[in-house]
Amino acid sequence: MDKLDQRIIVELQRDGRQTNTDLAHKLGVSEATVRRRIHRLLADEIIKVTAVPDLAKVGFNTVALIIIQANLQHLDEVTAALAQHPSVHYAAQTAGRFDIIIWGLFHSTEELANFVKKDLAAIPGIERTETLINLDIKKRTLGWIAP
Repeated sequence: MDKLDQRIIVELQRDGRQTNTDLAHKLGVSEATVRRRIHRLLADEIIKVTAVPDLAKVGFNTVALIIIQANLQHLDEVTAALAQHPSVHYAAQTAGRFDIIIWGLFHSTEELANFVKKDLAAIPGIERTETLINLDIKKRTLGWIAP
């Protein structure tokens, strides 16, 4: 991946619906070059096409980060179980005081409460959780934007 690929990715992150011709004009290259590059980036799974919904407008009024301490002997199993849950949209093992962080989308605080009390409680190996509710999301990207 070179600088042109990076510039194409940045432009597509800004507006994924712009035409290859518009991209080519902005980047000072031919439309065929942009088309080939995008095709390769997609084929190599460096990028993918996706829609980014407004969470509140599609009914997710409660967004939470939940940090978890787990029994280290069961860390992989706990993370795998969390990653399978439909309300969990990000799950990662971490270093530091907590072992796992998840990002969950919920229709209400009641749904979040049920997730914590029932779903998390049913996963063997979870020792402690802390739930952080997002009050106002100021920035949300789905990936990297090159400088």
